[in-house]
Amino acid sequence: MHPEPDVAIRLRILSIQNRGKPMNRSHQPDQALLRAFPKTDLHVHLDGSLRPATVRELAARYSLPFAFATDQDVLDVCQVDERCESLEDYLKVFDITLQLMQSADDLERISFELAEDAHRETCVTWKCGIRPCCTRSRA
Repeated sequence: MHPEPDVAIRLRILSIQNRGKPMNRSHQPDQALLRAFPKTDLHVHLDGSLRPATVRELAARYSLPFAFATDQDVLDVCQVDERCESLEDYLKVFDITLQLMQSADDLERISFELAEDAHRETCVTWKCGIRPCCTRSRA
């Protein structure tokens, strides 16, 4: 899958116009152009790719001790930012998401949603990993 001809032409024009110039904000392609361009993601963890709405629903179903009323509530607990100080802190998020990935139906749903999200982001090639040893209690 290649970008639409007008996208490819716009990218080529940008590269010709800006050849040899330092990149600054005025030379960067717009977000619509970047979204239209095909992408590749070769390192995706299924247990790190749940939609916030899915986390809310499954956390309630499995009675996890979190009050996820909004997507922002989920992001506040399950999204690690640049202030994360250790790998241990980073991996704590997976303790939450793995508890939601214990039935075959839940795994299928999460996998399907990830495929939908990748398609929507024009990701044409991606590789997703899962740790089967961590999804056994109900699957």
